[in-house]
Amino acid sequence: MVGHARWLLWEGWGNSAAHRASHGPFGRLLMYVLVPFRFGHEMVVLFFVLSGFVIHLRYARGYVRDPGATFDLGAFWRRRARRIYPPLLFAMVVTFLCDVIGEHAGFGIYSGSTVYPLLNANIHASHDWWTALGNLSFLMGAYVPVWGTNGPLWSLMYEWWFYMLYPAVWFVARRSLLLGSAIVFGGCFVAVVFPGWPLRMPEQVLAGMGIWWLGAVLAEKEAGRLSVRWRSLGMFAVALLPAPFMRASPFADGVWGLGFFGLISILFALGENHVARRVLGRLGWLGECSYTMYVIHFPLLVLLSGWLMSRSPSGTLPAHLGWVYGSIPVLVLFSYLAHYFVERPFVRSSRKPAREPSSAPALAA
Repeated sequence: MVGHARWLLWEGWGNSAAHRASHGPFGRLLMYVLVPFRFGHEMVVLFFVLSGFVIHLRYARGYVRDPGATFDLGAFWRRRARRIYPPLLFAMVVTFLCDVIGEHAGFGIYSGSTVYPLLNANIHASHDWWTALGNLSFLMGAYVPVWGTNGPLWSLMYEWWFYMLYPAVWFVARRSLLLGSAIVFGGCFVAVVFPGWPLRMPEQVLAGMGIWWLGAVLAEKEAGRLSVRWRSLGMFAVALLPAPFMRASPFADGVWGLGFFGLISILFALGENHVARRVLGRLGWLGECSYTMYVIHFPLLVLLSGWLMSRSPSGTLPAHLGWVYGSIPVLVLFSYLAHYFVERPFVRSSRKPAREPSSAPALAA
């Protein structure tokens, strides 16, 4: 969200040192604070690892308690649908309303006529029935565009189909974690190294499934089925060092995934009372509304961006960062309030406390 606000509500660094110097020391400090938020795509990779951990932890612990337990396939799919669909439907309505308002007002960002080629190339708005059905079937980014201007919806295609493949992988992994992991990572390797499959969606999903399964391996360790020390797994965090320089590589997401795999392992190794764990624990409220925030923030920022450019005689975005920093708390507050209506009622009513992992974050539970 912050990375998108930085991109949509601010004119950017400019092409000269003089441009940067014109902002003054405090203005430059605000710019540098935002630099890490350029890695928005990589944070989706982190979410995939977290998702694999949370989803698999429930079943890994269940197998430890009862090796003969069967997979509750119907209940699993119902829980996933109740978790994914309500915020998605809300986001599609919000997106449609924002896009209609912006298009009716004649904002150039909706017609690809701004002074920024990057915005023109990346902001599109498709609202036909085929696009709507494709998004509700989680085929966006593969066979249909994302709904309206809501670009971040691309990742839901991956997440949904990870869920669909997971029961089959679990059937193998419960008997042999090594074999299950070999199948997933092997499919990921083939999809990345040999791209261009006739069916685009399976290729994309298999390429990302290996990252998701890294989280499942962490869940195996947490459940006690994997006898490796957290410190040993934490060594994979060194992958975060070369990762920022690999954006052009087809293996970039995998390297980021390994780095986050190691980073999460380090957090487990630090123990419950470590300051890092305590700080993260206090952010539970943000995790609770993070899915709603993720699926609604972009069309709202696009609308605000179009309005800001329409107010400028030259059609440019503001040179200062006031709108970036000002929009963040507003979007967080709106998301938090909205999640009470589009997340909590459905998650709570579908949850069975006695079977839920005690340490699973609320983010993807």
